[in-house]
Amino acid sequence: MANIVQHKRSSSAGSTPTTSDLAVGEIGINTADAKMFTNNGSAVVELGGDVTDTTTVTAAGALMTSGGTMTGNLKLDDSVDVRMGTHNDFKLLHNGTNSKINNTTGALQISNFADNQDVTIAADDGSGGTAVYFRADGSTGDAILYHYGSEKLKTQSGGVDIQGTLTATGVDVTDSNNIGRFGGDGSTGGVTLANGYVDIRGKSVSEATYVNFYCESSNAHAVKLQAPAHADFSGNITATLPNVTGTLVTSDAQRRIEVVSSLPSSPDANTIYFVT
Repeated sequence: MANIVQHKRSSSAGSTPTTSDLAVGEIGINTADAKMFTNNGSAVVELGGDVTDTTTVTAAGALMTSGGTMTGNLKLDDSVDVRMGTHNDFKLLHNGTNSKINNTTGALQISNFADNQDVTIAADDGSGGTAVYFRADGSTGDAILYHYGSEKLKTQSGGVDIQGTLTATGVDVTDSNNIGRFGGDGSTGGVTLANGYVDIRGKSVSEATYVNFYCESSNAHAVKLQAPAHADFSGNITATLPNVTGTLVTSDAQRRIEVVSSLPSSPDANTIYFVT
């Protein structure tokens, strides 16, 4: 009959031996925690559990146990970094307060290729809530930037959706043809800017397009410059501003104003002349 060899052991969870329990090189086992210990001559250390070392741990391949998996934790003190790559190009570091990811060669990629799963990068506001966080929506393919739980910027297939006020020191909204559009598509509605030209188009409105010019006192009053109604047009017209300083004069009649050096021989009945 085979002999049974039993090491010193404990079945109490959390129980660990001391140097007085184990001789140097002797094995102790905690059957409740599935851990093994030995006395290395100065202290009792765990075998096959957490990797704790004050020196450099170098692995030419995978750092694993004989069973093919790492059953414990890799523990590092503060300000001791994890380095990867032949030239230590990639580092992970926690200095006791802040944590850093440092990559010095090539691209840094954070990827999640699981179907329809999100990628979230969050920052705490100091009181347990989330201040600002980024989320890549796996179900829609959108990238979303939040501020205190409120969605602010969202990428979409047709562009970017911004919730709230956009404040910038400079804005370039032109496309490849140097055309900028606001409040519409530039064809059935909206304002279009193109190389110094401005087009204003209404969309399903009951009055012609217009521009309001407000006074300097709390915007209390306005002058509306408005296009004629559709029924008054017989074609496109061009109204040219005078090249002198002064005030435009209007009347209830549909007349234009012209500044001339002398009256023409055949005055236009619909023109008011100012002779300088």
